[in-house]
Amino acid sequence: MSSAFWSTVSAILHNGITNPIVTRPASILSVLRDVFVRADPIVGSAWMAIASATHAFVMSELTGDHSYIDRLWSVAPAVYGVYHALRANPRLIGALFAGKGVSEAVDSPRGLLAAALIVLWAIRLTYNFARKGGYSTGPHSEDYRWVWLKQKMRENKIPPALFSVFNFSFIAGYQSALIWGFSLPSYVAATEPFSGWNSLDLIATGAFFASLTLETVADNQQWEFYETRRKVREGKISAKEAGEAADDVQRGFLSRGLFAYSRHPNFFAEQCIWWSMYLLSVSASGEKLNWSGTGAFLLTLLFQGTAPFTEYLTSSKYPEYKTYQKRVPRIQMPLPWNAPITAEGKFLSERN
Repeated sequence: MSSAFWSTVSAILHNGITNPIVTRPASILSVLRDVFVRADPIVGSAWMAIASATHAFVMSELTGDHSYIDRLWSVAPAVYGVYHALRANPRLIGALFAGKGVSEAVDSPRGLLAAALIVLWAIRLTYNFARKGGYSTGPHSEDYRWVWLKQKMRENKIPPALFSVFNFSFIAGYQSALIWGFSLPSYVAATEPFSGWNSLDLIATGAFFASLTLETVADNQQWEFYETRRKVREGKISAKEAGEAADDVQRGFLSRGLFAYSRHPNFFAEQCIWWSMYLLSVSASGEKLNWSGTGAFLLTLLFQGTAPFTEYLTSSKYPEYKTYQKRVPRIQMPLPWNAPITAEGKFLSERN
């Protein structure tokens, strides 16, 4: 790995742990000032990630609801991105309050761009999560995958303490580190000296908006389908009134629109969003391969690992899903003219 990576690790260990806690134990305020104001910005965001992990673990253990990390997923990256940008532009807040000299107070335009893009992503994802009831609490608010896993552990008489270990290490711990990790291109974009915009900034920004649009369309198609399916199941509308979605409602899952090209087009778009953010760090550092891409890489691996688990549960409820799996790629999106199934979603009756 590059010397920049090890310098970053050294900054976290020395400035974030040894220096403020061991050598400056005078007061809580002095420690907070050392960590979040004086130390390298990556130190402050690392401690935020530790706080997020602690919050998610403690609350989930107290309530039995292991989706607290999901409620931080769309918020934390925006906090990290804005924090990195503000630390790299220390004069900006004062200029904004003064109402003058704003442009002269900007030291890291690329860091501000990265923060702005992440905030846009966060607003959209938070809205989508909220309309699905993600921020509600109660017996039906937890991720159904954890509900299923805990049920299987009870059936097999596996000690609940093992799920707590899994919660600490993966659900709260690893995912908090991952969220921080794929946000770190904003740190590189903010802290590398700015020498002017280049074509890679334009490519990264264009790729970001294309991916964000794709994810928005996919999430909206999925939301509309789930709402239609719910209304049919509750008897609020008839199957005929479901219109073009009637066949999919009968099957139980969505196979139209973008889901005719990929079984998880929103997963594909989410990965592309964070790889486009990585391009900003490449533009800033001048290094085609730099350490800040580790988070996007691990996020890609996470989707490759969790998608089969999700699909196992789906196929156990909807038998025709296995046919859908054979016809349509899991995550990657083929070219538009190579759609595996028809626009009408008729992949069963017409393409056997």
